[in-house]
Amino acid sequence: MTDAGYLKLKGLITQLKSEMLELSGNFEEKRGRWSSEKRNVAIIKDPLSVKTKGAPSARFNKGVNLKKCGYCKLPGHNRRKCPVLNEVYLY
Repeated sequence: MTDAGYLKLKGLITQLKSEMLELSGNFEEKRGRWSSEKRNVAIIKDPLSVKTKGAPSARFNKGVNLKKCGYCKLPGHNRRKCPVLNEVYLY
């Protein structure tokens, strides 16, 4: 490509660029869109956390009903280790 051809193409590109800017300016004025001042952008935020279904977590069950012996109903041991039942079977 020669220097004359290059300069001619450069002039055409500059002319097209100015026409495009003029047309886009007219479009913005008519529609009120695409300008950063008038643009109403919706912002998408993180979703809210929702309580899930199912069994409650262990942190809510602290201090609830200790296991009791099936024989004497006292807490701290089970029927197999019950001292009252062991006394009964020993004698």
